Amino acid sequence: MLYLSEYLLGVLPKIPVIDIVMFIKEVQNKSVRYYRCLILVLCALVLSAKSYANQEYTSPINIVHPGEHHEGDYTLELLAKALNAGGNKYQAVPLGHYPPRGRDFLMMEKNEGIDIMWGTARADREARFLPIRLPIFRGLIGWRIPLVKQEKIDLFKGVSTLEQLSRYRPGQHFRWTDTRILKDNGINVFEVNNHGSIMGMLVADKFDYYPRAAIEIEGEYALSKDQGVVIDPHVLIIYPTAFYFYVRKDNQALAKNLTDGLEKLIQSGEMNQLFEKHFSNILNTLAIDNRNVIRLDNQYLPEKAPLDRPELWLDPAALDAAQ
Repeated sequence: MLYLSEYLLGVLPKIPVIDIVMFIKEVQNKSVRYYRCLILVLCALVLSAKSYANQEYTSPINIVHPGEHHEGDYTLELLAKALNAGGNKYQAVPLGHYPPRGRDFLMMEKNEGIDIMWGTARADREARFLPIRLPIFRGLIGWRIPLVKQEKIDLFKGVSTLEQLSRYRPGQHFRWTDTRILKDNGINVFEVNNHGSIMGMLVADKFDYYPRAAIEIEGEYALSKDQGVVIDPHVLIIYPTAFYFYVRKDNQALAKNLTDGLEKLIQSGEMNQLFEKHFSNILNTLAIDNRNVIRLDNQYLPEKAPLDRPELWLDPAALDAAQ
Protein backbone atom coordinates (compact mmCIF):
# COMPACT_ATOMS: atom_id res chain seq x y z
CA MET A 1 0.00 0.00 0.00
CA LEU A 2 2.83 2.43 0.86
CA TYR A 3 4.57 1.55 -2.36
CA LEU A 4 1.45 2.34 -4.38
CA SER A 5 0.98 5.72 -2.64
CA GLU A 6 4.57 6.74 -3.35
CA TYR A 7 4.19 5.64 -6.93
CA LEU A 8 1.03 7.67 -7.43
CA LEU A 9 2.48 10.81 -5.79
CA GLY A 10 5.43 10.69 -8.14
CA VAL A 11 3.65 9.73 -11.36
CA LEU A 12 0.14 11.24 -11.32
CA PRO A 13 1.10 14.88 -11.89
CA LYS A 14 2.99 13.90 -15.04
CA ILE A 15 0.37 11.79 -16.92
CA PRO A 16 -2.75 12.84 -18.88
CA VAL A 17 -6.15 12.77 -17.18
CA ILE A 18 -7.49 10.06 -19.51
CA ASP A 19 -4.60 7.77 -18.58
CA ILE A 20 -5.36 8.34 -14.90
CA VAL A 21 -8.99 7.33 -15.49
CA MET A 22 -7.90 4.14 -17.29
CA PHE A 23 -5.48 3.41 -14.47
CA ILE A 24 -8.26 3.79 -11.90
CA LYS A 25 -10.43 1.32 -13.79
CA GLU A 26 -7.58 -1.15 -13.95
CA VAL A 27 -6.87 -0.91 -10.24
CA GLN A 28 -10.59 -1.12 -9.50
CA ASN A 29 -10.78 -4.40 -11.33
CA LYS A 30 -7.81 -5.81 -9.44
CA SER A 31 -8.63 -4.98 -5.89
CA VAL A 32 -11.15 -3.03 -3.81
CA ARG A 33 -8.37 -2.38 -1.30
CA TYR A 34 -6.14 -0.82 -3.93
CA TYR A 35 -9.08 1.18 -5.25
CA ARG A 36 -9.72 2.72 -1.84
CA CYS A 37 -6.05 3.52 -1.47
CA LEU A 38 -6.03 5.23 -4.85
CA ILE A 39 -9.06 7.37 -4.02
CA LEU A 40 -7.44 8.49 -0.77
CA VAL A 41 -4.24 9.45 -2.55
CA LEU A 42 -6.12 11.34 -5.27
CA CYS A 43 -8.12 13.25 -2.66
CA ALA A 44 -4.92 14.16 -0.85
CA LEU A 45 -3.39 15.43 -4.08
CA VAL A 46 -6.46 17.53 -4.92
CA LEU A 47 -6.61 19.05 -1.43
CA SER A 48 -2.89 19.76 -1.49
CA ALA A 49 -3.11 21.47 -4.88
CA LYS A 50 -6.09 23.54 -3.73
CA SER A 51 -4.29 24.57 -0.56
CA TYR A 52 -1.20 25.59 -2.56
CA ALA A 53 -3.30 27.62 -4.99
CA ASN A 54 -5.03 29.45 -2.15
CA GLN A 55 -1.69 30.13 -0.50
CA GLU A 56 -0.33 31.62 -3.72
CA TYR A 57 -3.40 33.79 -4.17
CA THR A 58 -3.28 35.28 -0.68
CA SER A 59 0.47 35.92 -0.51
CA PRO A 60 1.20 39.67 -0.16
CA ILE A 61 2.65 41.52 -3.14
CA ASN A 62 6.15 42.86 -2.55
CA ILE A 63 6.59 46.62 -2.94
CA VAL A 64 10.15 47.92 -2.96
CA HIS A 65 11.33 50.99 -1.07
CA PRO A 66 14.82 52.55 -1.29
CA GLY A 67 17.49 51.75 1.28
CA GLU A 68 17.60 48.92 3.77
CA HIS A 69 15.37 47.65 6.53
CA HIS A 70 16.19 49.17 9.89
CA GLU A 71 14.49 48.05 13.08
CA GLY A 72 13.04 51.02 14.89
CA ASP A 73 12.70 53.20 11.78
CA TYR A 74 9.50 55.22 12.24
CA THR A 75 8.64 55.57 8.54
CA LEU A 76 9.12 51.87 7.79
CA GLU A 77 7.15 50.85 10.86
CA LEU A 78 4.31 53.19 9.88
CA LEU A 79 4.39 51.87 6.32
CA ALA A 80 4.15 48.25 7.46
CA LYS A 81 1.23 49.03 9.79
CA ALA A 82 -0.59 51.00 7.09
CA LEU A 83 -0.22 48.22 4.51
CA ASN A 84 -1.51 45.69 7.03
CA ALA A 85 -4.45 47.87 8.06
CA GLY A 86 -5.28 48.51 4.42
CA GLY A 87 -5.94 44.83 3.75
CA ASN A 88 -2.57 43.10 4.04
CA LYS A 89 -2.30 42.81 0.25
CA TYR A 90 1.22 44.25 0.15
CA GLN A 91 4.45 43.99 2.09
CA ALA A 92 7.35 46.45 1.94
CA VAL A 93 10.80 45.10 1.07
CA PRO A 94 14.07 47.07 0.82
CA LEU A 95 15.95 47.80 -2.38
CA GLY A 96 19.19 47.23 -0.46
CA HIS A 97 20.81 50.58 -1.18
CA TYR A 98 20.00 54.29 -1.44
CA PRO A 99 20.06 55.73 -4.98
CA PRO A 100 20.94 59.44 -5.19
CA ARG A 101 18.04 61.76 -4.34
CA GLY A 102 16.12 62.48 -7.51
CA ARG A 103 17.34 59.29 -9.11
CA ASP A 104 15.22 57.31 -6.64
CA PHE A 105 12.01 59.11 -7.67
CA LEU A 106 12.96 58.68 -11.33
CA MET A 107 13.43 54.93 -10.79
CA MET A 108 9.93 54.73 -9.34
CA GLU A 109 8.47 56.82 -12.17
CA LYS A 110 10.03 54.49 -14.78
CA ASN A 111 9.15 51.34 -12.79
CA GLU A 112 12.82 50.44 -12.44
CA GLY A 113 12.85 48.62 -9.12
CA ILE A 114 11.20 51.08 -6.71
CA ASP A 115 7.47 51.10 -5.96
CA ILE A 116 7.13 53.58 -3.11
CA MET A 117 8.91 56.74 -1.96
CA TRP A 118 8.43 59.34 0.74
CA GLY A 119 9.43 62.97 0.74
CA THR A 120 8.38 66.58 1.14
CA ALA A 121 5.04 67.61 -0.34
CA ARG A 122 5.79 69.52 -3.54
CA ALA A 123 3.70 70.54 -6.53
CA ASP A 124 6.11 68.99 -9.03
CA ARG A 125 5.99 65.64 -7.23
CA GLU A 126 2.21 65.75 -7.08
CA ALA A 127 2.16 66.26 -10.85
CA ARG A 128 4.37 63.21 -11.47
CA PHE A 129 3.14 60.76 -8.81
CA LEU A 130 0.17 59.79 -6.67
CA PRO A 131 0.65 61.45 -3.27
CA ILE A 132 -0.92 59.94 -0.18
CA ARG A 133 -1.98 63.26 1.35
CA LEU A 134 -1.66 62.27 4.99
CA PRO A 135 1.43 63.83 6.63
CA ILE A 136 3.76 61.10 7.86
CA PHE A 137 5.47 63.27 10.50
CA ARG A 138 2.39 65.32 11.45
CA GLY A 139 4.14 68.48 10.23
CA LEU A 140 7.15 68.02 12.49
CA ILE A 141 9.53 68.32 9.51
CA GLY A 142 8.61 72.03 9.46
CA TRP A 143 9.56 72.59 13.11
CA ARG A 144 12.99 74.23 13.06
CA ILE A 145 15.36 74.91 15.94
CA PRO A 146 18.62 76.87 15.60
CA LEU A 147 22.08 75.49 16.17
CA VAL A 148 24.31 78.31 17.47
CA LYS A 149 27.83 78.78 18.83
CA GLN A 150 28.24 78.05 22.54
CA GLU A 151 29.00 81.69 23.33
CA LYS A 152 25.77 82.73 21.54
CA ILE A 153 23.47 80.38 23.43
CA ASP A 154 21.23 83.31 24.45
CA LEU A 155 21.18 84.93 21.02
CA PHE A 156 17.43 84.37 20.69
CA LYS A 157 16.47 85.06 24.30
CA GLY A 158 13.37 87.27 24.22
CA VAL A 159 12.88 86.80 20.46
CA SER A 160 9.22 86.09 19.77
CA THR A 161 8.32 87.72 16.43
CA LEU A 162 9.35 87.36 12.81
CA GLU A 163 10.62 90.93 12.80
CA GLN A 164 12.97 90.14 15.70
CA LEU A 165 14.07 86.85 14.10
CA SER A 166 14.90 88.70 10.86
CA ARG A 167 17.70 90.59 12.61
CA TYR A 168 19.79 87.42 12.56
CA ARG A 169 21.16 85.59 9.56
CA PRO A 170 20.81 81.82 9.06
CA GLY A 171 23.06 79.62 6.94
CA GLN A 172 21.44 77.20 4.47
CA HIS A 173 22.31 75.22 1.36
CA PHE A 174 21.33 77.24 -1.70
CA ARG A 175 19.26 74.43 -3.26
CA TRP A 176 17.06 73.66 -0.24
CA THR A 177 13.37 74.53 -0.28
CA ASP A 178 13.85 75.75 3.31
CA THR A 179 16.17 78.44 1.98
CA ARG A 180 13.45 79.78 -0.32
CA ILE A 181 10.90 79.67 2.49
CA LEU A 182 13.12 81.72 4.80
CA LYS A 183 13.88 84.27 2.06
CA ASP A 184 10.19 84.59 1.15
CA ASN A 185 9.51 85.54 4.78
CA GLY A 186 12.00 88.38 4.65
CA ILE A 187 14.96 86.59 6.25
CA ASN A 188 18.43 87.30 4.82
CA VAL A 189 19.94 83.85 4.23
CA PHE A 190 23.66 83.12 3.88
CA GLU A 191 23.61 80.57 1.04
CA VAL A 192 26.20 77.79 1.03
CA ASN A 193 27.26 75.61 -1.92
CA ASN A 194 28.55 72.67 0.11
CA HIS A 195 26.34 71.17 2.81
CA GLY A 196 29.36 69.72 4.57
CA SER A 197 30.88 73.15 5.14
CA ILE A 198 27.89 74.74 6.88
CA MET A 199 28.90 73.79 10.43
CA GLY A 200 32.43 75.13 9.97
CA MET A 201 31.06 78.39 8.62
CA LEU A 202 28.75 78.69 11.63
CA VAL A 203 31.70 78.32 13.98
CA ALA A 204 33.63 80.87 11.89
CA ASP A 205 30.80 83.44 12.34
CA LYS A 206 29.89 83.58 8.66
CA PHE A 207 26.26 83.61 9.84
CA ASP A 208 24.39 83.52 13.16
CA TYR A 209 22.53 80.22 13.24
CA TYR A 210 21.79 77.01 11.39
CA PRO A 211 18.08 75.99 11.62
CA ARG A 212 17.50 72.23 11.72
CA ALA A 213 14.37 70.07 11.90
CA ALA A 214 13.37 69.12 15.44
CA ILE A 215 13.58 65.41 14.62
CA GLU A 216 17.16 65.64 13.30
CA ILE A 217 18.81 68.33 15.41
CA GLU A 218 19.88 65.97 18.22
CA GLY A 219 21.87 63.86 15.77
CA GLU A 220 23.51 66.87 14.16
CA TYR A 221 24.34 68.34 17.55
CA ALA A 222 26.01 65.08 18.60
CA LEU A 223 28.27 65.29 15.54
CA SER A 224 29.20 68.95 16.00
CA LYS A 225 29.22 69.65 19.74
CA ASP A 226 32.99 69.22 19.88
CA GLN A 227 33.23 72.28 17.65
CA GLY A 228 31.52 74.41 20.26
CA VAL A 229 28.02 74.24 18.78
CA VAL A 230 24.88 74.03 20.96
CA ILE A 231 21.12 73.78 20.53
CA ASP A 232 19.34 77.09 21.07
CA PRO A 233 16.90 76.81 24.02
CA HIS A 234 14.66 79.78 23.22
CA VAL A 235 12.80 79.66 19.89
CA LEU A 236 10.86 77.27 17.67
CA ILE A 237 10.42 78.30 14.03
CA ILE A 238 7.43 76.64 12.37
CA TYR A 239 6.21 76.63 8.79
CA PRO A 240 3.59 74.20 7.46
CA THR A 241 5.31 71.30 5.75
CA ALA A 242 4.11 67.81 4.91
CA PHE A 243 5.98 64.59 4.23
CA TYR A 244 4.00 62.15 2.07
CA PHE A 245 4.22 58.64 0.72
CA TYR A 246 4.28 58.62 -3.10
CA VAL A 247 3.52 55.85 -5.62
CA ARG A 248 3.38 55.71 -9.42
CA LYS A 249 0.35 57.23 -11.09
CA ASP A 250 -0.66 53.83 -12.52
CA ASN A 251 -0.53 52.15 -9.10
CA GLN A 252 -3.90 53.29 -7.83
CA ALA A 253 -4.53 50.01 -6.00
CA LEU A 254 -1.48 50.56 -3.80
CA ALA A 255 -2.44 54.22 -3.28
CA LYS A 256 -5.89 53.16 -2.09
CA ASN A 257 -4.46 50.48 0.18
CA LEU A 258 -2.11 53.01 1.80
CA THR A 259 -4.78 55.69 2.13
CA ASP A 260 -7.28 53.28 3.68
CA GLY A 261 -4.65 51.86 6.02
CA LEU A 262 -3.36 55.23 7.22
CA GLU A 263 -6.90 56.52 7.75
CA LYS A 264 -7.66 53.50 9.92
CA LEU A 265 -4.49 54.08 11.96
CA ILE A 266 -5.44 57.75 12.40
CA GLN A 267 -9.00 56.98 13.45
CA SER A 268 -7.92 54.29 15.92
CA GLY A 269 -5.19 56.50 17.41
CA GLU A 270 -2.52 53.95 16.51
CA MET A 271 -0.61 56.38 14.31
CA ASN A 272 -0.40 58.94 17.12
CA GLN A 273 0.76 56.22 19.50
CA LEU A 274 3.52 55.19 17.10
CA PHE A 275 4.51 58.84 16.64
CA GLU A 276 4.74 59.39 20.39
CA LYS A 277 6.76 56.21 20.80
CA HIS A 278 9.41 57.54 18.41
CA PHE A 279 9.39 61.29 19.07
CA SER A 280 8.00 62.12 22.52
CA ASN A 281 11.44 61.83 24.16
CA ILE A 282 12.97 64.12 21.53
CA LEU A 283 10.28 66.75 22.01
CA ASN A 284 10.64 66.57 25.78
CA THR A 285 14.42 66.89 25.57
CA LEU A 286 14.08 69.97 23.37
CA ALA A 287 11.62 71.52 25.86
CA ILE A 288 9.28 72.55 23.07
CA ASP A 289 6.73 73.92 25.54
CA ASN A 290 9.25 76.46 26.86
CA ARG A 291 10.07 78.01 23.48
CA ASN A 292 8.69 81.09 21.74
CA VAL A 293 6.95 79.93 18.57
CA ILE A 294 7.55 81.99 15.43
CA ARG A 295 5.40 80.99 12.46
CA LEU A 296 6.39 81.47 8.83
CA ASP A 297 4.39 81.13 5.61
CA ASN A 298 5.18 78.38 3.10
CA GLN A 299 3.95 79.15 -0.40
CA TYR A 300 5.48 75.91 -1.70
CA LEU A 301 3.08 73.67 0.22
CA PRO A 302 0.62 72.30 -2.38
CA GLU A 303 -2.91 73.63 -2.18
CA LYS A 304 -4.42 70.22 -1.52
CA ALA A 305 -2.45 69.68 1.70
CA PRO A 306 -5.02 68.73 4.38
CA LEU A 307 -4.56 71.80 6.59
CA ASP A 308 -8.28 71.67 7.37
CA ARG A 309 -7.80 68.46 9.37
CA PRO A 310 -6.19 69.49 12.68
CA GLU A 311 -5.97 65.89 13.88
CA LEU A 312 -3.24 65.28 11.27
CA TRP A 313 -0.88 67.96 12.58
CA LEU A 314 1.12 68.33 15.76
CA ASP A 315 0.32 71.53 17.67
CA PRO A 316 2.83 73.07 20.13
CA ALA A 317 -0.11 74.31 22.20
CA ALA A 318 -1.25 70.71 22.64
CA LEU A 319 2.20 69.85 23.97
CA ASP A 320 1.88 72.69 26.50
CA ALA A 321 -1.46 71.32 27.68
CA ALA A 322 -0.05 67.81 28.02
CA GLN A 323 2.74 68.90 30.37
